[in-house]
Amino acid sequence: MPDRSPDQTDGPARPVRRDGPRGAGPRWGAVSASFEMAGAVAGGCLLGWLIDEWRGSEPWGLLVGGVVGMLIGMWTLIRLAFRPPGGPGGA
Repeated sequence: MPDRSPDQTDGPARPVRRDGPRGAGPRWGAVSASFEMAGAVAGGCLLGWLIDEWRGSEPWGLLVGGVVGMLIGMWTLIRLAFRPPGGPGGA
């Protein structure tokens, strides 16, 4: 058997799966979106808490950071919902 590089195959090229691990299908998008939302809220709260600690403005930094995080998370969810099928390029 001749030596072959990993990118050489004997058959037709298989399409690259972009729907998550083990064929999770559309559910993978929901999982991704939930982590995006949670990360945005957690990041906003963390930044707000750090501002509170720095400026001594408790609880306003945390509250404003949480609201800003929720707004960023909602914007991300809306962007994901209106993304064209087939990934970022639309194809």
